[in-house]
Amino acid sequence: MEGEIILLKPEKELTEKVAKLDESIFHSSPWGLSSLSRAEASETETYLAACLRADGNASAELLGYVLFSLLSDAEIYRIAVEPEHRRRGLGGLLIAGAEEVLREHRAERLFLEVRED
Repeated sequence: MEGEIILLKPEKELTEKVAKLDESIFHSSPWGLSSLSRAEASETETYLAACLRADGNASAELLGYVLFSLLSDAEIYRIAVEPEHRRRGLGGLLIAGAEEVLREHRAERLFLEVRED
């Protein structure tokens, strides 16, 4: 990967890209565009998107995202990384970004529940 990886907060154009990524990875996503759009202005949930900003390029390529609650006992609802960008530390970067946001919101715990499959 050439360029800088940045974490972006919710905005309309980005939310549409995140919804498409969610659908492509999870196929029958319960989150979808309407749920992700609510996170743009929500006080109880949000997402961060990991994007690659290529050198000299103003636009950024979406690599993955993490959707999480902003509660005292916070929960990661969904985390996903584009298949061709996996195993490069992006999941850890996304979780670290979520932890930073949650520290600002004075969250006490962060939970991630996973299925075996």
